[in-house]
Amino acid sequence: MENYLTDKTEKSLDDIIKYIKSQEEYKNVIKLRQLMKQDPKLLEQIEQVKRKQKEYIRSQKDKEIEKELEKLKEELEDNILYFEYNINLNKVNEMISLVKDELNNYFYNLTNILK
Repeated sequence: MENYLTDKTEKSLDDIIKYIKSQEEYKNVIKLRQLMKQDPKLLEQIEQVKRKQKEYIRSQKDKEIEKELEKLKEELEDNILYFEYNINLNKVNEMISLVKDELNNYFYNLTNILK
């Protein structure tokens, strides 16, 4: 695939990435992810939720399985490490989404000049 990015564009994108990585929320996500990897109980809870989600989808959204899934999710959310991780991850994802939206708007406006 051809590279359509100029050095200046790549530098601008790198600057955006550096900015996101410099934010406290991003740093927290990295730190909390490492801590989560050291908690076998938490990792098992996460796996249980994933398995139950698959079971729920395969069951064509059985109400009983849905209740079990919700209970597992609530138990997982009670873990402060996981809770903090999700808060920070959501903030990082919001930053990325804003950049994505800005780029989409830019390309949309650029390519639709003949409206």
